[in-house]
Amino acid sequence: GNPSGSWPRARASDIACGYANSRLPDLVRGGVSVWLETQYAAAHNKVILIDAADDEDTQFSPPLVPLIITGSYNYTWSAQARNAENLLLLRGNAPLAKRYLGNWRRHLSEAQAWNEEDAK
Repeated sequence: GNPSGSWPRARASDIACGYANSRLPDLVRGGVSVWLETQYAAAHNKVILIDAADDEDTQFSPPLVPLIITGSYNYTWSAQARNAENLLLLRGNAPLAKRYLGNWRRHLSEAQAWNEEDAK
């Protein structure tokens, strides 16, 4: 079913949980709801949505200015120090942010909640 609750929320692939240096437990302890993609071999999307809103969200005043951050960057030490990566910031494109948010919610509806007990 559709996960409920407030932001912040994160999606991850189940393989991310198995890494010894996984930061998923830190996110959970910090109050972030973590959901695992279970329909795919890996969740390889790298997208951060900030202030993305659609018709399901409350209207804000002043209106939100959405920010989409995407690209090949993996948010790891290796990506920062050793790899050739790219990062794209798209600011102020509400229709595009709404599309990204819809895709994120679709994947979230297929995901399963993860907690630290699952990793033990």
